Amino acid sequence: MEPLLTGLEIAKKAVETGAAESVKVAETAETAMELSENTRLELGRLGTPELDSRISFGSLANGEFKRDANYLAWKDGIDAGEVEPEWIERLTNEISEIYGDEKLEVVEVPGFYNAGMQIDKGRLFYGSEYFEDNGNEHGEDLIIGAIAHEVGHRVVDNLGLTAEITDYEHEACADYIAGLTARLCKLDRGHLLSWYGTRSEFSRDGEHPGSAVRIEILMRGLTRIDRGAEASVLRTFENFSPYDLGGIYKDSGMLKSILYEDVLAPLRTGEIKKI
Repeated sequence: MEPLLTGLEIAKKAVETGAAESVKVAETAETAMELSENTRLELGRLGTPELDSRISFGSLANGEFKRDANYLAWKDGIDAGEVEPEWIERLTNEISEIYGDEKLEVVEVPGFYNAGMQIDKGRLFYGSEYFEDNGNEHGEDLIIGAIAHEVGHRVVDNLGLTAEITDYEHEACADYIAGLTARLCKLDRGHLLSWYGTRSEFSRDGEHPGSAVRIEILMRGLTRIDRGAEASVLRTFENFSPYDLGGIYKDSGMLKSILYEDVLAPLRTGEIKKI
């Protein structure tokens, strides 16, 4: 989550935080974050046939993931070693499954105190200590919300929106997708709101919105109800079943129109004041 880094910034940050052996800084954005061969062997590509077979919309919608031993281990506080790489990849790809059929690569970077998406490659980077600390401070569901935000960046890019919107709007769309995901997973919104409430009141870099804007957009995703083309499928927020959402956001045209309706148009007309 904030501050989201480009591939080049991820590499530079990793070097600054002591992961110089894990990454090398390239000259262009296209090759900005490349792991060394040794690091690839050490971290691995976490996707396995056994893991991939468990990825489904249903396990998020029916709350199965909350009964997983990995999630239950977080309930009494997140200790070192409890952010399992395979578990983070499973959550990442189950979230990705809501919005398409793409499998994402997930890489744990030692010493990297952040989370970020290399948007052009669909590669999520994270540091376990970053998730541990923020999960303990704000609540375990913040970790899933943070992953959803990062996946949101890739979703926005897959929709072809990157060329149409500003970096500020890109961040806002990712926050909205985090809200949609939290609604589907029935995450504790208090955990997400706690984290968003600690963000800078005003944009510090011209890319990440101020906290009030981020909370407004997150809540729009959390509380979206019947309207538009999806009204024949979705139920009201109070009564809807997560299964009503099955496949709805895989309609790229519909999702794109939702983002324009709830995020982009309000930002551009001043309905949501940019700060």
